[in-house]
Amino acid sequence: MTFDMSADFPGVANPNGPWTYGWAPTLGLPLLSYPTLVTTADGPNWHDPANNNLGTPSVWKNTTDSLPYGVPPGFVALHPGQAGEYSVVRFTAPVAGSYAASIQFLSGDSGETEGVVRVDGVTVFSQVTTANPTHVVQPTPLPVGATIEAWVGPFGDGGSDNTPVVLVITAL
Repeated sequence: MTFDMSADFPGVANPNGPWTYGWAPTLGLPLLSYPTLVTTADGPNWHDPANNNLGTPSVWKNTTDSLPYGVPPGFVALHPGQAGEYSVVRFTAPVAGSYAASIQFLSGDSGETEGVVRVDGVTVFSQVTTANPTHVVQPTPLPVGATIEAWVGPFGDGGSDNTPVVLVITAL
């Protein structure tokens, strides 16, 4: 079974099956789920109105035929917050088994961001996204409820930091 973040986004609720969209004030703090889904001219967008500065932090999908904010058509982008918050997409294992993942962070907008991969709460990868880094999580046994997460955080003021993320998880 394959789980593709872009194909499954946005859902009608959060969490959306195995996917949860949210934010955290700093790396490693508990995830706070985005409670609100809105549709803008560029596409669907999950965010938290109680913690929103210039539309961020958020996670959204470009449903246009253009390249708004450096995000290609059909891609999901994570945008960190203006106060240093991380935007996060979490996959939660629906059944115990072995899972593999491929995660790519694209440079997107003009800001510089940090792409982080965490497996069940442990950071296994962290890199600046300007080089479009990819990380592969080798087949890993996970119990029900274990997580694989993509985190995007700012390196500057949090402006112009839309970061397209490709996240595909395979249950083996």
